[in-house]
Amino acid sequence: MYALYIVFLMTFLMSLAFGLNAPAEQKMLRPEVVAMQMSSWHVAAQKKCGLEVCNGGTVNPVNYLNDMVKNAEFVTRGYFRTNYDVGSKYVLTSLTGVGMSAGNINSATVSSSFHKLLGGDSSSSIGYWDQTKKRIELPSRRYGKTNLSVPGDISANLLIGVPDKSPVMINKIVDR
Repeated sequence: MYALYIVFLMTFLMSLAFGLNAPAEQKMLRPEVVAMQMSSWHVAAQKKCGLEVCNGGTVNPVNYLNDMVKNAEFVTRGYFRTNYDVGSKYVLTSLTGVGMSAGNINSATVSSSFHKLLGGDSSSSIGYWDQTKKRIELPSRRYGKTNLSVPGDISANLLIGVPDKSPVMINKIVDR
């Protein structure tokens, strides 16, 4: 009995000594976790719309997430939203207003985290929504800065519920 108590006490003390207890350290990891979970959410939405018929509007890809991500903090709190446009076949995932108001979660911190996750590389499908300019900015280090304008390149339907300056991931569903 005492041995079990000592094991629990030692585990508790080690978690205090070596765990991420400092708020600054936790805040540094938070955008990276959001970026990873947002990527998983977006890939699941692409998979869903590639395998099923998706109607235009909001897509809920929860059934295509693995159990670990399905129960993850930011997924269960409703941080992500995915919209699908039938005409253009674009899938767009963004942070919701809830996600945008969560501490240091914004387009700069999440974009930086995507950059880290890609090993220093960048992607032409990761950017942010600029409501003033009515376009999605896609600043890629490899492909140069591009954008998708509304109307013209993409439908305004994709951007329903997307907060200004929200990080976004956008891809076109390819017919199989």
